[in-house]
Amino acid sequence: MAEFLKRLGICIALLLLQVFALNRISLFGLATPYVYIYLILILDSDVEPVGRMLWGFVMGLTADIFMNTPGVQAAALTLTAYLQPYILGLFVTLERGIRVNPGAVSLGAGRCSLYFIAVSFVFSLACGLLSISAGAGLLMFFEEVILCSLLSFIPMFVIELLLRGKKRKHRK
Repeated sequence: MAEFLKRLGICIALLLLQVFALNRISLFGLATPYVYIYLILILDSDVEPVGRMLWGFVMGLTADIFMNTPGVQAAALTLTAYLQPYILGLFVTLERGIRVNPGAVSLGAGRCSLYFIAVSFVFSLACGLLSISAGAGLLMFFEEVILCSLLSFIPMFVIELLLRGKKRKHRK
């Protein structure tokens, strides 16, 4: 129950940050940072797939309501939540029965950065494919996906270092 309440608090804080601050940012009119996907990034490897996708769907649906993007965020974040353990498996060996809490402490800064960028790329690609307009060219589409991924990575990594990077200091 304590873990659920902690996740719920993170979820609410990230959605508030997204809706009231980051949705107003648009780099070159193309990319907006999506920081609320951070919760999906840090879910432990032992979280059941249904629970992981439920978190993604509820967060995405809540974001859809505030961003006026009917179903785009919910579908993209649910897909990202489904693929999260597979993407995590590219950066760390996942063994049955062993809990991995992905982050800067467990993965190291380099692998954690690549993991965050990979997951944000999958999310941005899914959002882009779901909301692509007929007039957009292929180059503009990929510019938007790449810029959005990189722009999302920066605040998420800062949050990771602020919230969970301190654990490394205390272990020494």
